[in-house]
Amino acid sequence: MKNYLSTKHFVILILATTLISLRTYSSFFIKYGKQDTWVYLLISLLILILFFYFIINTLSKLDSPDLVKSMKKYLPKPISHIFLFLFSIGLLLNAIESTSIESNFIYTNLFLESSIGYYLLLFLVPSIYLLTRKFSSILVFVIVAFSLLLLNDGILAVLIEPYKNYRYIFPILHNNLNIDSIKCILFLLGSLSSIGIVLPYLKLLNSKKDLKKNTLISLLFVSIITIFSIIGVIATLGAERSANIFYPGFIQSDIIQILEFIEFGEFFYIFRIVVGFFIKFVLSGYAIFLIYHDKIKSKKIFFSIFLVVVLILSYLVSNNSYILFYFLKYFELASIVLLLLIPLISCFIISIKLKVNSNKKSIAN
Repeated sequence: MKNYLSTKHFVILILATTLISLRTYSSFFIKYGKQDTWVYLLISLLILILFFYFIINTLSKLDSPDLVKSMKKYLPKPISHIFLFLFSIGLLLNAIESTSIESNFIYTNLFLESSIGYYLLLFLVPSIYLLTRKFSSILVFVIVAFSLLLLNDGILAVLIEPYKNYRYIFPILHNNLNIDSIKCILFLLGSLSSIGIVLPYLKLLNSKKDLKKNTLISLLFVSIITIFSIIGVIATLGAERSANIFYPGFIQSDIIQILEFIEFGEFFYIFRIVVGFFIKFVLSGYAIFLIYHDKIKSKKIFFSIFLVVVLILSYLVSNNSYILFYFLKYFELASIVLLLLIPLISCFIISIKLKVNSNKKSIAN
């Protein structure tokens, strides 16, 4: 498998996998964090930066920053297989989340009378073509689509700004820390843990140069964009109203008017949902393939089975908005364990073994 990926491309992958979910169903987090959600988000981001930088720093010390190869080399064989399987389950859950949220959003807000199965098929059928292509094709698609997505979000942010009232985010920390605050921090960290999707792609890097620096830059961008987004939703609709709308960003975009008769803010938000979750889904699915590519004989058969599993599970979850948002509680907690803690524990063990080997060499010399 050729190494098409540079560390600058890696920045795009981090942004593409981390930004979309948290900004789409922000009501789920605001329900627990109220107007202080952005403060709890800052705490979650600090935790993420510490954990993920440790993972990248550890892997960058190796000859190849390949997480899968490193786990097989430095961890006991049964544990490495279990960890990789659980990590793959986390990737599958993120693929299911992507299809479920996008389909439920379209079903709930645009075409309530049609079956949600149509939207799932509309989402999944084009993906099989892209997933069975070479990674270079996927990378080109992600770069172009995400660039358009950033332009789209920039225009939307400018159009929404006049409708914000920043008094809605005050007073800061009005409520003392309680169980809801802890839940909010954990759920936010769970959403941000989708950054783990990018770890299997490290094996495709053509160079480790500036990997740590570009990772920190991407995490800085994630922090700025997500905090700005959460504050923006609360400043536009208020914490109480935002917490009681499934997709508050859509309502936020709906209030945009130009010359008092042109209303097209929904277009930008729909574009974000469709493109953003499609990118995340493709990256999640292909990441599973990267983990087990040496065992997969046919790409088409593997991804066909993968899409059938995602279709069935997504239909069961997304057919009802209340069930979907109830599922999100467990999804966020599972993401912390499967996509963040498992790589973190693995890299902690790798780091210890590297130090032990280094000490042995120094003693021998």
